[in-house]
Amino acid sequence: MKKMIVLLCMLGMVLVSCSNEEGSDEPELNQETTNVEKAASDESEETNESSLMEYIEYDIVAEHIDLDTYSPRIETDNHGSRVILYIDDQGSEQYKSVYIKEISRLEIIEFNENGMIFEGTVN
Repeated sequence: MKKMIVLLCMLGMVLVSCSNEEGSDEPELNQETTNVEKAASDESEETNESSLMEYIEYDIVAEHIDLDTYSPRIETDNHGSRVILYIDDQGSEQYKSVYIKEISRLEIIEFNENGMIFEGTVN
């Protein structure tokens, strides 16, 4: 009986010591994740018109938005969709393009006046 109690106490101490080690690793993981997210956001801010030219929706966007006036910032670009914000010199978002890759659908939205200025498919 005493052996069983000693064994349970030792097992409890092992479990407690293991749980403390995992807790100390967690902040490092969060810090690494934050650094990766920050690097990704820095890359998205460095978008320029020449890098947009490789996107299939570029020609239609260029017809509706003066790309010399607005700076593009890629908000999202994953396997399903791409969202690009177009920002003026004062830092205000003026347009947004949303391209849904699976169905080749593009929407261009003007924030101030006209709302949706293009909605259709890209060939």
